[in-house]
Amino acid sequence: MTLLPVGPYRPDMAASNSGVSAYVMNVIIKGDEAGLAYSPQPSLSVTSAAGALPARPQGGIKAVLQSGTKKMFVGTAATVQEMANDFTWTSITTGKACPSTDNWSFVQYGNKLLMTNTADGLLDYDLETPAGVAAVSGAPKFRYIFNLFETVAGLYSDGDSRLMRYSAPGGYTNWTTAGAGYQPFADGEELMAGGELSQGYALVLQRKAVHLLTRTGDRRIFARNKLADGVGSVNPWNAVFVNGAGYFIDTDGFKRASPEGVVNIGENKVSRTFIESLVGDLSTIQGVYDPTYKRIVWRYQEKANNSTTIFEKLITLNLNSGEFVTVATQTSGLFQSALPGYTADNASAIGTVDTAPYGPDSRFWVGGDEALLGIDASYKPGFFGGANLAATLDTSTLMSETDDVVTRVTPVTDSANVTVAIGTRKALSDTVAWGTAYAKNASGWCQARSRGKCKSARMSIAAGESWTFVRGIDFPNAVPGGRR
Repeated sequence: MTLLPVGPYRPDMAASNSGVSAYVMNVIIKGDEAGLAYSPQPSLSVTSAAGALPARPQGGIKAVLQSGTKKMFVGTAATVQEMANDFTWTSITTGKACPSTDNWSFVQYGNKLLMTNTADGLLDYDLETPAGVAAVSGAPKFRYIFNLFETVAGLYSDGDSRLMRYSAPGGYTNWTTAGAGYQPFADGEELMAGGELSQGYALVLQRKAVHLLTRTGDRRIFARNKLADGVGSVNPWNAVFVNGAGYFIDTDGFKRASPEGVVNIGENKVSRTFIESLVGDLSTIQGVYDPTYKRIVWRYQEKANNSTTIFEKLITLNLNSGEFVTVATQTSGLFQSALPGYTADNASAIGTVDTAPYGPDSRFWVGGDEALLGIDASYKPGFFGGANLAATLDTSTLMSETDDVVTRVTPVTDSANVTVAIGTRKALSDTVAWGTAYAKNASGWCQARSRGKCKSARMSIAAGESWTFVRGIDFPNAVPGGRR
């Protein structure tokens, strides 16, 4: 028997590379002792009682109260909304004017929720004793804000795309004295995003430069060092800062920046295919950390679908393995949030046992766990805990000098209803000809008669099926069919 694995997703590499796969859709990377495997991707589930945002989401944040209670806030063009446990929304401010080409930028600073956009400027909201949203007197208007060594730093200050301002340490209302300051970036083009990596380091991303800020412990607050020139982020919203590094997308693909430097993490994996064939407008890509599966998730506009609101695809980066997969699901927004949690007294708010989209064993009912919140095409919120999406995985390519004949294969998966189609070609330059997809029989193997020098398999599992892993297929010893 020969195991033909579903390898890491490497569409940038030629099929002649052993152990790599050109198509992997709607799965989650599952590393185990036997090597790389894949588990199902749950669908985005929206409860029947969920409320719709008044307009498309434009930025959001999870805030944590002193009690440990976690609240979710999402901005739209004219409002900022707070999500309740029953997935309905309450406006905390209205009459705003966030530009359609921009997003709100949020940070939590102690008990305050700070928010900004280039039109409305810096605003604050008391999380512990809410009394409305108010403008921060004397603060510049920023496009992007982040916590920086006990200060609040703002990028794109009062329309200056290369100026960073930071507040006095220990506060966010003083922008002129007591340690407040500014940092111009003379080259590197437009300032994009920034984030703390640790107590001692932070990153600032420009369109064409990456900078490391090192805490000094004196009145200067930080020292600046350029890590890379000619490398940068395509927009502010795709950058994700987590686990001591910043992850972002440049015009040539996926990058990782840390105090050690900048690494092209998508090179010879997915970057070329993503930039040249998959993504549409680079300025619309949005990124978020998914704490459930320890991965970065980017939602992106497809080249074939020019909607600026509803995106059809995600691409994910598993931080443990460094590998990517793609997911096909509609979203209008993605945010890191927390499961709300329910008791017998309030569970009825999201429907009955028959209508609730989460199973009885789901962590959704416990609450408090960090999770990925999705906003669907109707602007309604939900978590990725529903029925499994339909999965499609191509194995690597098996090559032979002879025109071998195969009559059956055994799928290596615990899916009861997987189907397998064999793809054959005489030479790697030929187009793959996919045969009929066959289901498993009672003995656990699939009929799959094929003949060719180059063979691969396509494994498909329908939406809603219950399974936990896919690894590949086992070929029996092929029968040589002679040279052709």
